[in-house]
Amino acid sequence: MSKIGNFLRTTFLGGFIILLPVVLTLYLIRWLVALITTTIEPVTMVLTEQVHLGHILALSTAFIAVVAACFLLGLVVKTRLGRGLLRQIEQKILKVAPGYSFFKETVSQLLGQKNRPFSRVVLIKMFGSDLLSTGFVTNEHSSSGLFTVFVPSGLNPTSGLLLHTAKENLIFIDVPVEVAMRSIIGCGSGVSALLDHLPQNK
Repeated sequence: MSKIGNFLRTTFLGGFIILLPVVLTLYLIRWLVALITTTIEPVTMVLTEQVHLGHILALSTAFIAVVAACFLLGLVVKTRLGRGLLRQIEQKILKVAPGYSFFKETVSQLLGQKNRPFSRVVLIKMFGSDLLSTGFVTNEHSSSGLFTVFVPSGLNPTSGLLLHTAKENLIFIDVPVEVAMRSIIGCGSGVSALLDHLPQNK
């Protein structure tokens, strides 16, 4: 009986793990579509009532107009005058708005327009012993020769230790940041991907 219960439980969990990311992805897409539709609704109403277009055609026209506006705005900010004007607007108006700086940083990170805060994966020698912790280099200080390293905590990688140390206390690991981060979130699961790349002359 226990074997049947274990089989049912593991089978259900396996299906749940596969299905949950799909559902969340579809929910996110639905939310984005609803957000865009609501945002361009005033333009759609004008096209429907004044130009007498059908709702689907009006919605498509409004969406194309928004895409075209984004493209034109991108062209403008590529010019020196456009960049200067945008800088002035940001400093005097937009940065005062609550959340603008946070959302700008987040979008820039997601779209890959800014360098990631973690440049390299390292194993840091803790307290001058053979104890090693996984960390990420966030800055290198040429004046002092020190490295700033963030050591995340398991399960919640947004918290951890911020350490400033010399290069000789670091072992640089040639693996992507994402691989190391997954091993931290998994509380050590998959950490062999780091240790397999451990230099032999450490």
